Amino acid sequence: MPQGNRSGIPGIPNCICFAMALLLIAVHSTRADWQFRRPIEANWDPLESPPTSLAIADFYTAGHCAPDGSDFRVTTEDGTFVASHVLMMGPGDRARVVFGLQRPVTKYFIYFGNPTPALPHPGPGAVKFDCGLHLEMKELGNPQPLDDFQRLADAWNHGGAVLGETLIPEANMGFNPFGPQERTVSKVTGSIFAPVDGTYVVSLWAEDFAALYLDGKPVVYAALGPRDTRNHVSTQLSRGTHQLLLYHVNTGVESIFLAAWKTPNSRNFQPIGRQEIATFHTSDAGALQTNRKPLTADFASQYMGESFFADDYSYHYKFSAHESNAGAGEYTWNFGDGQTASGAVVDHVYLAAGVFPIRLTARLGHLSDAQTTQFDVGRLWEHIDHPPEEPLEVHANFAAHEDFSKLPEPSLCRAVLLFQRTRAIDPMLAAAARLATFERHENSSLAIDALELASQQGIASARADAVISFWESVPNHSDLHDRAITEAAEILIWRIGDFDSAVRMLEPLAQQDNTRLKRIYAHALILDQRGEDGAKILTALPAGNQWEHHVALSGAMARTIEYYITERDWAAGEATWEQWQEAFPGDFLEGYSVMLRTKLMEIKGDSAAAAKVAEAFASAVPSSSYAPQLLDRASRLLASADPAKSAALRQLLKQRYPEDPLSQ
Repeated sequence: MPQGNRSGIPGIPNCICFAMALLLIAVHSTRADWQFRRPIEANWDPLESPPTSLAIADFYTAGHCAPDGSDFRVTTEDGTFVASHVLMMGPGDRARVVFGLQRPVTKYFIYFGNPTPALPHPGPGAVKFDCGLHLEMKELGNPQPLDDFQRLADAWNHGGAVLGETLIPEANMGFNPFGPQERTVSKVTGSIFAPVDGTYVVSLWAEDFAALYLDGKPVVYAALGPRDTRNHVSTQLSRGTHQLLLYHVNTGVESIFLAAWKTPNSRNFQPIGRQEIATFHTSDAGALQTNRKPLTADFASQYMGESFFADDYSYHYKFSAHESNAGAGEYTWNFGDGQTASGAVVDHVYLAAGVFPIRLTARLGHLSDAQTTQFDVGRLWEHIDHPPEEPLEVHANFAAHEDFSKLPEPSLCRAVLLFQRTRAIDPMLAAAARLATFERHENSSLAIDALELASQQGIASARADAVISFWESVPNHSDLHDRAITEAAEILIWRIGDFDSAVRMLEPLAQQDNTRLKRIYAHALILDQRGEDGAKILTALPAGNQWEHHVALSGAMARTIEYYITERDWAAGEATWEQWQEAFPGDFLEGYSVMLRTKLMEIKGDSAAAAKVAEAFASAVPSSSYAPQLLDRASRLLASADPAKSAALRQLLKQRYPEDPLSQ
């Protein structure tokens, strides 16, 4: 036996024997002492693929791994380690790992959750990115000049937070695969194959800046287009593999770059793509397994589609529980947004993006297990160029069955908007009633907009009582309180004709320095037959800053409203009416604006309330030259619905204004 060889195995050096022993211990440790694992099925044909191939695995860990994924270990089915690299951790418990494939193996395991994992990370040999191109992206740091190769490299070196890593199949990109960020800096590395020796013409264009290197040498720089091959450089390449490095900076909107070349034996440019870059593979992750436990609660998810409304999206998922080898069990779900379900396969719509703790409980005979997964809800950014879309009605149908009492406020706000857009009146009013009860709202402007839209839709559907009810349920200390009181009072005045209730609702706030609130309070007082009190408030309010053009401007707004009345466009008419009253609040006392408002109310379908407003103003301000017309209008509005009241108003018109032509 040679001197120094004490292994006892002829011909094998001590260091190799020692490494083999470590590997055997590591394999045994991985297989015997593991805590959690997922089986991985690689989608590849070992006979058709290059000997050095890579696969990406996307999976959820249920929180059972190190935050940085340093405890991930990938093995073949027999326990042999393969090289792996953690591409991304998060959002939530989502993980993305790339690992080396071994012929002819298609089945692998990813182990994790062991505080002392076998073998140093990343295993026996680092991952070599010979398949696909390795894309890394960061937030763009402080703006600097980006007018040459070195400054683009500096932008990467001094970039901000890492947004993500992945593999891309070609030297081009048309969107950000990691999220909505618009200021990014990316680094792309890998190898490309030149088919022949000779002169290659390499082209590059980008939004906004890019630089391409081959074999460590700068080749072509691109800035702000143009979107064609005019920006190109000739370079000599030998047949074989060459290392590619590309920096890309996006300063806003589109994240696009494209590298192309014209080979020595070609007349046309072609993107540097799948023919020049070895293909990487996808994989399918199986059910989470726990060491020495026959049952582990786990699920798979399928993104069914998204719907866009109110400047954002809702998200529909189908969740399927992984069944145990021992048979089908019973499953209960908590989706982390206050909603629950039961069954092996369930659908759920999330009304807002975010990370939600989904808790699945599985029961099979006397066995039970529960796992909580921090689940990432949001758009599929890696497939954002062709997102799956669904009609709003599909999402509204699912959301209508949710428990609004447990829905988070942001999701509840969006539920109101979803139901309003799909005219689902009952769930809309139920969700609005719950939304109104919160004292604080994540986005108070969005919340008040949602309630106002629900209010309009509810009133149009003859549900004014329900609308008043949810406005009145707003707590005194709510961030919506004053606005809610104002909106409720407006409904009482112009949709119901209950002036006394409007006065009582507004009176506690009447001393606030709020011009709109005071104006509405004055309208309520006048229509509630407290004309002098209301007139004092209106005449004390500041008028518009163009008082010298008062008559002309008032007349113009009146003519505009008259036009909208002929077009039966009550919404535009009411908007102009509000502008008129804001600019010249005292004009209300003249009566013509009230006449026009009652016509808008009639078009909108509020004839009974319009009659009450017309009668109330004529009684409160009998000296108005429009009082006879308002009494006549009130009588005509009630002619069919309440003939007796109509006749009484006609008689009152004759008594008060016997010489007016309308009395004849």
